[in-house]
Amino acid sequence: MNLFEIDKEKCNNCYKCLRACPSKAIRMLHERAEVVEDRCIFCGNCQTICPQQAISVKSDLFNIRKAISDGREVVASLAPSFAGIFEEKEPEQISAALRKLGFSSVEETASGAALVTRAYREIIKTRGPGLYISSSCPSAVNMIEKYHPDLAGKLLPVKAPMLAHAELIKFLYGKEAFTVFIGPCVAKKKEAGQDPKSPVDAVLTFKELKEWLEDREISVPGLRPVPCDSRSTAMGAAYPLKGGIASGLEDLVSCRQVDGIDEAEEMLEYLEGAKDEAAFVEISVCRGSCIGGPVLPPSAPNYYGREKCIQNYRQRISAIGEGGEKMFPPAFDISASYLPKPVKKAEPEEKDIKRILQRMWKYTEKDQLNCEACGYKNCREKAVAVFEGMAETSMCLPYMRARAESLKNIIFDNSTNLIFT
Repeated sequence: MNLFEIDKEKCNNCYKCLRACPSKAIRMLHERAEVVEDRCIFCGNCQTICPQQAISVKSDLFNIRKAISDGREVVASLAPSFAGIFEEKEPEQISAALRKLGFSSVEETASGAALVTRAYREIIKTRGPGLYISSSCPSAVNMIEKYHPDLAGKLLPVKAPMLAHAELIKFLYGKEAFTVFIGPCVAKKKEAGQDPKSPVDAVLTFKELKEWLEDREISVPGLRPVPCDSRSTAMGAAYPLKGGIASGLEDLVSCRQVDGIDEAEEMLEYLEGAKDEAAFVEISVCRGSCIGGPVLPPSAPNYYGREKCIQNYRQRISAIGEGGEKMFPPAFDISASYLPKPVKKAEPEEKDIKRILQRMWKYTEKDQLNCEACGYKNCREKAVAVFEGMAETSMCLPYMRARAESLKNIIFDNSTNLIFT
C-alpha cells in the first residue's frame, strides 16, 4: 500500500505539490497528481503545502487501537522532539496522556538515539579518519541512496534511532510487545514498513496523536505528570536539534551539519566531488532538523519555542540524572546496511525533446520562458518529464494561454455578424 493517498476530487491541478517536491516524484495524469514512491524521499512537503488538503498519509491508528483493545502490551516510543508540542506545562504530561489512551508503557526514543551515538563512536574509533554521513534521517538516507548513490557507502552502517529503540523495546518487553513510534516525521512511516521483520509495529505522527487526544477529550495541560518508564539521556534528547547528533562526536572527528532540503542537496553535491573529505556530516532534510518536521499539530509553538522547550528538557534530564544500563544492554546489535538504489529515468534523444517542446509551441530558445509555473525548473526538464510520462503538455501555462488567445482570435475573425458591447 502506498504511503500517500491523493483525493482526486480535491486535487485542483495547481501543481503546488510538484513545485515543492525536491525529487519531482509527483506524476500529473489526467490533470490530477499522484505520488511515484520509487522516486520519493518521503519528506512530506507535498502534504504540508497542498492548499486543498488533498494529500493524506496512511494511518496506523486503527491497528494501534485494536492492539490496545485486544489487551496487548502496547509500548510507545516517544520521539525526543515531543517536549513543548502539546501545550503541556511539563513534558511528563504527555506520558500521562498516552497512558490514558491505553498505552501500557511509555519510553523515549532518545534512548535509541543514545545507542546510535555509541555505535557511531565505535565505528569512527575503529576506522579512523574518513568521511562519515549520519544515517538517522530517513529522508536524507533516501536522498542519498536514490539520487547520490555513490555516497551510500559513506552512510554510517547503523539503524536509525526509531528502529534501534524499537529493537531495545522488544529486548526489554518481549517480542510480543506492540511498538508504536510517535514523532514529527512522515518518512518514519515508510522506514518502519520497509522490512517485513521491522521491530516497529506502527507509527503515529504528532498531528495524529493530537487529533486522537481531542477525539477522546483529553486535555494534556490538565493531567498530573507521569514520568516515562525509563529516563533518557541529554545526549539522546539533543537529536532533534540542529547539530544534536554531531554534539556526541565532536571529540572524535571534525563535524559538519546541514538542515533543509536545498542545503542537503548542496552538501551532497559537494561531497561527491570532495574525495579527500574527512569529517562527520550530519544531514537533516527538515529545516531546523526534527523539530521542524512536517506533521506537527497546528497548535504547536513556533520553531524557536519548540527549540527552547527541548533545551529546557535536556537541562532537566541532566539535573535529575540520566538513564542507566537499561538503555545499554551488552552486545546489542543495531547494525544496518545502506545500498545504492539509483532512480532509473528515461534518457530521451534531442529530437524527442525538440518534438515535445514544439507540441507546446516552443520552436526557439526564446519561446522557452522557463517560468517554473508547471513545477519544473525549465522547459527542457518539463519536456523530459513529458517523455517519461510524469507530466502533460497542458501543464504549460504560457502554452495554454497562447492557445486560448489563438482560439479567441479565430472565433473573432469568423464572427463578422456579432455586435460586441
